[in-house]
Amino acid sequence: MIFELQRTLGEDRQQLRYLAAYKRKSAADAASWVRSEYLDSGWIPATAPRSALPAAINIERLYQALLVSLLPIPAIAGESMDEAIVRLGRLRKLDKQMAALRKKIGTEKQFKRKVELHRELKALQHEQSTLSQTEGAGAS
Repeated sequence: MIFELQRTLGEDRQQLRYLAAYKRKSAADAASWVRSEYLDSGWIPATAPRSALPAAINIERLYQALLVSLLPIPAIAGESMDEAIVRLGRLRKLDKQMAALRKKIGTEKQFKRKVELHRELKALQHEQSTLSQTEGAGAS
């Protein structure tokens, strides 16, 4: 389901934000559904032109095409929505790990330990750049 939020900033300044979450059937229990984190468009002016609905052959494809437009990462050709959501989750986890490592590096006193932490940070940055690439990532 896609939600449209509206807010007013001042007398004549309105903004919109679109929110949606990817839902799929659970692999463990066919009767239950699993929801991803919410994807959002960010706040945009209400006067901004709206794009037309994407062409789709069924409602599932339409839903996926709408969600792809809300993904904060570029889509990879041939990548399923499940794969894109997993990749997004991994990128967000990497961001948290890198922030924690940067904090450790800032508080660490020993030079040798700082070098080790920098090495770990570089490895995480490399993994992040690999996951963020749009070309060739879906081919492996």
